[in-house]
Parts: sequence; C-alpha cells; structure tokens
Amino acid sequence: MPAIEGVSALIERLVTEFRGVHAVLFYGAEGAGMDEAARKLAQGWLCSEPIEARSYDCSVCRAFDSGRMVDFHVVRPWGPSSMIKLDAWRPPPVGRKPDEDAPKPTLIEFLRTPPLMAKHKVVLLEQCDRMNHDFSNALLKSLEEPPPYVRMILTTSEFSRLLPTVRSRCMAVACPSLVPSEPSEMERVLGGSPGLLAKIRASLDAYEQVWRVFESSLTAPWFASIVLADQTRDAAESLAKSQKSNTRAGQVEAARCLAAWLLARRPERPDLAKSAIEVHKFLVGNVNAGASLDWLWSEILAK
Repeated sequence: MPAIEGVSALIERLVTEFRGVHAVLFYGAEGAGMDEAARKLAQGWLCSEPIEARSYDCSVCRAFDSGRMVDFHVVRPWGPSSMIKLDAWRPPPVGRKPDEDAPKPTLIEFLRTPPLMAKHKVVLLEQCDRMNHDFSNALLKSLEEPPPYVRMILTTSEFSRLLPTVRSRCMAVACPSLVPSEPSEMERVLGGSPGLLAKIRASLDAYEQVWRVFESSLTAPWFASIVLADQTRDAAESLAKSQKSNTRAGQVEAARCLAAWLLARRPERPDLAKSAIEVHKFLVGNVNAGASLDWLWSEILAK
C-alpha cells in the first residue's frame, strides 16, 4: 500500500532538512500505511550516501532491503499478552531466566555503541501502544536525550493509549486512512470499522482463508466440528504470520471474526455469537485454544 503523498514528502524533509528530529511517531487506523512510512524513514536515516546524490542502492540500503542491516532494530509486542515488556529494554536481573521471545539484542545493548555500517542506528517500535508501564518509563530518557547517532520511530493505531510523556517527546505524524469505499461481503462482515477494514486488506489472503472455513460450515455435517476447529487454527496461524504477530494473537483475531460471521450468517441463533465472544475472551486470557475451538464448533454444528 503506497505511503500517502503528504507523508512521503514529510519523510523526505525529515531526512534532508529536519536533522534535529530524533524521534517520530506515525499514527492512524490500522492499514493506513504506517509500516511503510516507518520503513521509508528508517532507510532514509540509515543510508550512508550523501543526501544530495542518493540512489538508495548503497551497501547499507541493500542490507536493509534484505533484512540484514545490523544498525536497524525492530521491537514489536510478543507473548500471550502481546505486550512490549522490560525484557526488550535490558537483560533480566541475575538469577532470572531471559524471556526467549523477547527481541534480541536488548535496546540497552543495541544503543550502547555507534553504528557499524549506517549513518545512524535506528530503532522501530511497532504497535508502541502495547508498551507496558515499565518499558515506557525506561524509554523516556532515550526519547528525550538519545545518543547523537540514534534515531527512533514509533507506530500505533491507538494514539490515545500512549503516555502523554511519550507523545510529547516525538514528532507525531498522522497517516490518513487509505481504505476504499466499497468493501466486499467478507470485508463488510468481518470489518465493521475503517481500522478493521484496513487491517483485513493488509492481510487479505489470510482473512479469505478464515472466511472460507466459516462459509464451509454452512453445509458441513454435525460430526465435522473437529475438522473445522483444526482448519480455524490453521487459518489463525496464517493470520499471525501475515500480521507478524504470535500464534495466540492470530487465534484471538480468528475468534473475533467468527463472532462477527455468526452474527451475520446465523442471526436466528444469537447464542452462537455470544459463545464465540466468550471464547474470544477466554483466548485473550490465555485459555487453551484447542479445547475452546473444538467446543465452539460442536455448538455451531449441533442441529
């Protein structure tokens, strides 16, 4: 999805003119081009070519494009709770086992030394509204007075959830929604808001897989619940990979979609949508997805 022209122009100015800006926060509805804008700015800050003669084909840019840029560090939510926790900032205290899913290296380790290849070291904090309190507080000092070689980029679709102290230390850039006006039937049923619709279109293949599973249940026999539950878990895994999230987050999103689908396709059974909403809550609370989905599909297929 292309970055909005006005945002693209601002990114160019951040790279070429506004050299005193060291932290930028991109915000807007999910799917509004924030990720692309963030990566474009990151590459601009990393590129080692002279600004007046940039081709974005230097060794730094080639390493960035291939995902091998050692001076670029991405931090995104992880774990069942899908949070950015203090283990992403610094190693755990002596005696406590490190969180295996936490980003490596920690930010303290990454920021300690100057860049090896690029013009700057760049940190990208995705879904920064998912930072817990401890991580947010640890980040504040670096946002206010980072080392001169450090630049930080944050993205969020939940601007109001960020601490005011975090927002005030960044240049905030709004990314307007790019969602077209005519959604498909699947998008209307599973979307429901501009933010959700944009999210679906950013991972369209994965959501279409989810949709096909749900639609197939309309003609499935009563004994197919286990098969449908397995297919739902597979579709949830596709969602997780497409959205660069964890398996639990994919399962939670699949349960949300199933509740929306049941409301639209099985209006005569509002109890089924209510059950799907309960399963969604259970999954958010880290309940086993296998047993929950098996039970839910058996309820849906019961005659």
